[in-house]
Amino acid sequence: MPTIAGKPVFDVMPDFVAPPRQTVSMHMLLSGHSPAPRIAAFKGKRPAHVLPFEYVVLSQEERNAIEDHWNAMYGRGGGFWIPSWHKDLALVANWSLGATALQIEYVGYNATFLADANTYALGRWIWIRYPDGTMDYREVTAASGSATPETLTVAAMSKAGVASACAAGFMHYVRFASDALIWQAKGVNNARVKLDMVEILDVTSEADAA
Repeated sequence: MPTIAGKPVFDVMPDFVAPPRQTVSMHMLLSGHSPAPRIAAFKGKRPAHVLPFEYVVLSQEERNAIEDHWNAMYGRGGGFWIPSWHKDLALVANWSLGATALQIEYVGYNATFLADANTYALGRWIWIRYPDGTMDYREVTAASGSATPETLTVAAMSKAGVASACAAGFMHYVRFASDALIWQAKGVNNARVKLDMVEILDVTSEADAA
């Protein structure tokens, strides 16, 4: 299993028959006793993404891969990386083997995603998927441009890519939302499981990331 910043990447592709969804959840503590005004305390710098993905396995090996990762995380106990599986970024130019720059449609990347130097911050790491299913995971270290194309600086790419044939999006640092793993059997080795993953916000140390 690949890793980012020493943490595992759960890169099993979800079931696209039921399109992967993505929601946001505001973490808020609300305290109040009528008729006094209520006090709201917001946790985190922004809403957390919730990724409710469904997976279909067709063999015991595929099922083991999911269960082994879930067990290694002790259910909700461990943090890991997962691709958004959404095309969050639009690639606009091809690149060669070893390229250290990717060009995307303008999103104001530097101000929006790189203002926070935290390794675990949203936008710090991205995924690129090639037509053959190969995945590249790259840290974005800089961004430049005030219009399309916006250029992202990354580590050397492992292979050449055609922008129109590849997909790119954000990596999320998450944990499982439940300590239960419930399989729906469809046959001898055919089963489905739904895994809800919640983004971990404001990770500031290795202890927070554990």
